[in-house]
Amino acid sequence: MDLQKIISTIDNLILKSQDGVNSVIYGNLCKMAAEFCFKNGETMDGIYYLSESQGATLRRECCYHCDLSEMKQEFNSKKPCNGLKKEYLSFISSYAKNKTKGLLCRLKEMPKEWTLIQLIRSYDPNDRHLKSIRNIFALVSELCHVWIPEPKSEEDGTVSILQLLYESVMDKSLHRRMQPLEYIRKKRKQNCEVMKSITKEITVNWLQEWSCFLLGRICDEKLEKEIKNAVDEVFCRSKLKYSCHVINKIYQIANGCAHLCEEEIELAVSETISDKSLQNKLVKQILRIKSDNPNIYWAKRYPVILLIDEKLECIPWEMIEILKNHPVSRLPSIHFVHALFKEHENTIINGNKIIKNISSGFYIVNPDLTLENTEKRIIQFLKTRFPKWCGLAGKIPSKNEFMDALIKYNILLYCGHGNGTQYFNSYDIKEIRVNALPFLFGCSSVQSKNLGGRAGFISLSHNYFISATPCILGMLWSVTNTDTDYMALILLNHWLPGKSIDITEIKGFNHQLKSFSKPTHTEPELLRVLNVARESAALFTNGCAMVVYGIPVKLEEE
Repeated sequence: MDLQKIISTIDNLILKSQDGVNSVIYGNLCKMAAEFCFKNGETMDGIYYLSESQGATLRRECCYHCDLSEMKQEFNSKKPCNGLKKEYLSFISSYAKNKTKGLLCRLKEMPKEWTLIQLIRSYDPNDRHLKSIRNIFALVSELCHVWIPEPKSEEDGTVSILQLLYESVMDKSLHRRMQPLEYIRKKRKQNCEVMKSITKEITVNWLQEWSCFLLGRICDEKLEKEIKNAVDEVFCRSKLKYSCHVINKIYQIANGCAHLCEEEIELAVSETISDKSLQNKLVKQILRIKSDNPNIYWAKRYPVILLIDEKLECIPWEMIEILKNHPVSRLPSIHFVHALFKEHENTIINGNKIIKNISSGFYIVNPDLTLENTEKRIIQFLKTRFPKWCGLAGKIPSKNEFMDALIKYNILLYCGHGNGTQYFNSYDIKEIRVNALPFLFGCSSVQSKNLGGRAGFISLSHNYFISATPCILGMLWSVTNTDTDYMALILLNHWLPGKSIDITEIKGFNHQLKSFSKPTHTEPELLRVLNVARESAALFTNGCAMVVYGIPVKLEEE
């Protein structure tokens, strides 16, 4: 099958089924089209089809929900749900019909502070199985792409590090009822070592010189301009002409040069530029940038939004060396970044959704009465740090209480088992306008589950997106309650405005973590505080589990 036949098949699929396309077939066809485009040198079209291959299942569900809401309004005179707008997600919208131009239009409309990075597997006819993971593309907002081969384990070259990761975080032998406590502790320690090894291998043995593509823009405009001008100077002296796509790749290599050794810089440049003379000049210039700016490694950067393939979501991207000190969030596809931006555009300043009235917080702690220590720690902290918050402790919330917490408050703190859907059905979330930022400190609270076959993946976060929630914090896999409590306390203590407290005064706090206990100042940007909270976890796997799905948010005192 050639490119034109694939594109024709995609267009016919949309024409016949409109917004009811089979998402798995659509996604695979788009990946096939992308590979052909890249082979033919049609880079921008390839990037467009890659962007279309993601989030198709959730896009279809959102469109269906919008149509259903309109029908309810027509027949029952009810106000439709105030969720994400169909025009930004539809397969037949003006953005979708304009294809590559529509993608560029989306990017142009969104904040310049954001860097969007797409991490996606290439097309594989057997992609229903974990073993099918072979390789990924990386797409950044500057519209660069690179091909990265399959990651292999350092210990066993035939085993994917993704398989090792999956086996460690999904280890069901860690349930206390099944094994002695001593065995569980030993196994958890082993899994932590596996996870540490994996986060190292992702950079050193997998991404290698292309790890710099994961970095966001430098906040210092002067430094960013100096880097760009230095690269432009070399290209201007050369008589050779290169596309914007190639030049953007060199910009990104220079932007992340502090995280690369000389050999990696040489490799990245040589794979981007064919002329040997220009290669040498660019490498020398980038090394000069690195030596002249010793603080570039620690330079403050704007947020990165990772658009992650469903089968790559279990990777703790936020904890790899190059990202762990920078603000990072996740979303299913560029369509949802754009839709959330449009939904909250009037309250976004400098790339951050502004959240006010922080006294408007609600907590649900230990609802099933099995986490007594959690209840003691969290409630003591909240009464000391933010006494105006209200909520439920040691009590099962009614459906209306849970719903009111999501609608009437700005923050919902949930510290219990799972993600709360045992008290408020996940389907009901789509039927309301969620105002609160859900912080779900329960096992696997935002984990994606593969339904198999052509059904695709589902996650609670998807329902929150449909209801236009700007972001949701949760756990990718099972975690221990003690570490989770510490991460919650440290995150809130560092993030909430006002006078912070010394958490060592909270009963049950681990004094070994004293360095995190009392911040010198609060940090209003949520994604920046996450880094501190993750580091406070005693078990590395627990810190890796905590992620945010959504757009960047920032607190602002009234």
